[in-house]
Amino acid sequence: MNWWLLAAPVVPLLASMALPFAPLTHAAFALLGAVPAVVVGRLLIRRHRAEAAVA
Repeated sequence: MNWWLLAAPVVPLLASMALPFAPLTHAAFALLGAVPAVVVGRLLIRRHRAEAAVA
């Protein structure tokens, strides 16, 4: 597991706790926190398709 997969959701969480509430900044933090889930999901889909092509 790469370090940025863990850092990407933790950093926005810490930033959202440190800053006062503002809808746009918290929406940006949520998008940044979702990046690892999207990357891992795409990798799993790619692996599944590659395994299906071989089988």
